Amino acid sequence: MKRCCKSHQQFHPGDGVCLGFNCPGFHGEKHDRRGPSAQIDETVVRFHDVKEKQDVIVRELKDVIGSWRHASGDGWESRRIVLADDRMGCSLHDTLVREGAELHLEYKNHLEVNYCIEGEGEVVDVATGTIWPIRPGTMYALDKHDRHILRATKGDLRLVCTFSPALSGRETHDSDGSYKLAD
Repeated sequence: MKRCCKSHQQFHPGDGVCLGFNCPGFHGEKHDRRGPSAQIDETVVRFHDVKEKQDVIVRELKDVIGSWRHASGDGWESRRIVLADDRMGCSLHDTLVREGAELHLEYKNHLEVNYCIEGEGEVVDVATGTIWPIRPGTMYALDKHDRHILRATKGDLRLVCTFSPALSGRETHDSDGSYKLAD
C-alpha cells in the first residue's frame, strides 16, 4: 500500500493512485493521477463551507431550501443535500421536476441514479426512443452518460438523485444539459 499524496497521508492498495473526490482524505486539492508517486498540484480548489470530516453528517431538507445548496431552473429545483465538500464520493439531491416540464439532459461527466418518491412521469432514452414510466418506487440509472428526456406528467415529479463524481453544488446545466467536471 502506498500513500496517495503528502497532504492526505491516505494509503491505497496497489499502485497508490489517489482516487480524488473518492479519497477519504480529500481536502479540495487537485491531484496528479499519473502514478504511484503522485504529487499534489499546488493549485488548491476550496469549496464553500469546507469543514473537517465529522463523525456523522446530519442535514435537514429545511436547512437546504433557500440556501446556496438550493438550485433551480426552468421547471426544476435541486436541493443538494450531500456535495463534494462532504467527501462521500457522490452527491445526494432531492429534486423536483414541475408538472408539464420536459428536461433535455445528458450528463457527459457524471453517472446519475434517480429514485422516484412522488408524482409520475417518464424518461426517454434519446438514442433508442425507449420510454420508461416513472412513478413512486421506480429507480432509473443513467450508467452510460445517456442523453435523455425527463418529463413530469402527473403532479410534480420528486426524485432522490445521486451523482458520481459528486457535484460541488455550484454547477449549472450547459446548453446540452450536462454539468462540467469540477477542476
